[in-house]
Amino acid sequence: MFLDCPPSLGLITINAMVAANEVIIPLEAEFYAFQGLDSIFKVIQDVKVAINPHITVKGVFLTKVKERRSITSAIRDEIKKHLGDLLMETEIRENVAIVESQANGMDIFQYDKNCNGAKDYKKLITELLKRK
Repeated sequence: MFLDCPPSLGLITINAMVAANEVIIPLEAEFYAFQGLDSIFKVIQDVKVAINPHITVKGVFLTKVKERRSITSAIRDEIKKHLGDLLMETEIRENVAIVESQANGMDIFQYDKNCNGAKDYKKLITELLKRK
């Protein structure tokens, strides 16, 4: 089962962590988002110690990646330096169809299965299934 949670550390997210065996963390390709990653790891560790000793982080993947920005490579390198193999190779490129699908209450595969966003998420799923 896959539980998609809001981008906050509120009650819904904490409850999902209590029920989960594995966590994957989407991370916007921005320095400020990277700075908040420590908070997420701390909450996961707290949940692990207090309630769910089986929870692990399966991976972190970059979202809203803008390849044409020169800073993107520096952000990726900095995150890779800190996370090592936890940083997944698959990245979700910035794609207007993703935003439009959310606005229309649809997943990206229902909205436009051939767009770059759908292709990126398919690739991410394949990478996740190959991870141990």
